[in-house]
Amino acid sequence: MNRKRYMWIGAILVVIALVVYSYAGKTQTVETVTIATGTISVQVNETGYVQAADDFEVQALQPGYIKSVEAQIGDQVQAGQVLLRLENTDLHISLTSAKSQLTQSQGQLAIAQQALSGYIISAETSGKSLERTEQLFKAGAATQTELDHARSSVQSLQETIAHQRKYIADLEQQVALGQQAVGQITEKSGQLIVVSPLAGTLLDLPLKKGSYVNYGTPVAQIGIPEKLEIKADVLGDQMGDITTGQKVYISAAVMGEQVLTGRVQTIRPRAFTRVSALGVEQRRVPVIITMDSAGKLKPGYEVQVAIETAAKSEIVTVPRESVQGTAGDETVLLVVDGKIKHQTIKSGLRNGDYIEIISGLEPGDVIVQDASEDIADDTRVKAAKIHPAKQ
Repeated sequence: MNRKRYMWIGAILVVIALVVYSYAGKTQTVETVTIATGTISVQVNETGYVQAADDFEVQALQPGYIKSVEAQIGDQVQAGQVLLRLENTDLHISLTSAKSQLTQSQGQLAIAQQALSGYIISAETSGKSLERTEQLFKAGAATQTELDHARSSVQSLQETIAHQRKYIADLEQQVALGQQAVGQITEKSGQLIVVSPLAGTLLDLPLKKGSYVNYGTPVAQIGIPEKLEIKADVLGDQMGDITTGQKVYISAAVMGEQVLTGRVQTIRPRAFTRVSALGVEQRRVPVIITMDSAGKLKPGYEVQVAIETAAKSEIVTVPRESVQGTAGDETVLLVVDGKIKHQTIKSGLRNGDYIEIISGLEPGDVIVQDASEDIADDTRVKAAKIHPAKQ
C-alpha cells in the first residue's frame, strides 16, 4: 500500500511539474509602455542662414577693373563711405579728349568774340565816315564814287559782323556741348568710386582687386544689422504643410542650448533646382523666417530651423515603434491581465517619434513597446522594463 501511495504521489508531482514547466514556457518577457497623455509637434527641419531683413545691393554704375577695395566684410559703414574704386582707361581717354576739345572751342570762341569787337568798332568808324561823306556829297565836296565806296564799306562790315555773330553762336553751341560732354564723362568718372548708399553692415564684397565688372554687376551688399531674418531653402516635397505664420524653433552652435523662436513670414512663389552633395537634383523653395529675438546671431551664420506645421497637447500618445500596420489598419500589442491582445487603434497626428491615438487606448493602458515582436493573442507576458509614454 505504501509503495502504491508513493507511486501516486510521485505521478502527481510529475504532472504538477509538467504543468508548471508548460506554464512557464509560454510566458514571454517584453518591454512595455504605460499609456499617458502628452504633446506632439510635427516639424519640418532644415538648415537656414541668417541675413539682413533690410539690405541694399550696390551695383557698378560703370564698367571697369577694380583698382582698390577700401572696406571689408563685416565693417560698419556710413552713407557715402568709399567701398572700392574702379579704373576705366577708355573713360579716362574720353574725358581727356573732351576737355581738350572744349578748351579748343573756348579758345576759338574767345578769338571770335575779340574779332567781333574789332568789327563793331570798325563799323562804328565806317558809319561816322559815311555820315561825313554824305554831308560832303550834299555840299558838292564829295563825288558819287566816294559816297558809294563809303556805303559799301559800311555794308561789308555789317555783313562781316552778322557772319561773325553766327560763327560765335556756333562756337558757343560747341562750347556748351563740350561742357555737357565733359560734365557727363566727369560724372561717369565719379561713378568709378563706389560708395555705400546707406549706413549699415557690409555683408558681402563678392569681387577682388583686379576683377572686371560690367555695368549693373553687384559689387557689394549693405544690410541693417538690427533687422535680421533667416532664409531656409526647403525641399519642395515638404512644402505641402508649410504656411505663413507657423512657429519656428531656431538653434545654432553659437547659441549652445538656447533655442530662439520665430515665424514663417514669406514663402517665395518660385522654386529652384539645387544639386545635393550626392549629385541629386532637388527642387527647393525659399522660406523667409522672422525672429522674435536674434540673440547672438549675425548675418551669414548657419542655423537649424524646425518649422512647426502642427501641434497638439494633452492627447494620448505612443511611440511609433509600438504601432504596426498602415494608417486605417493599425494595431498595438495591448497587455491585459498579463496576456497579449492585438488591439485595433485609430491614429491621428504623428511625427518621427510619436503617434497620436484617437481611439483604442486610454491613459494607464500597458502595451508592448516593440509592436514588431511576433506574439500571438493570449500569450502570457511579463514586463522586463516599463517605459512611460508621455513625452
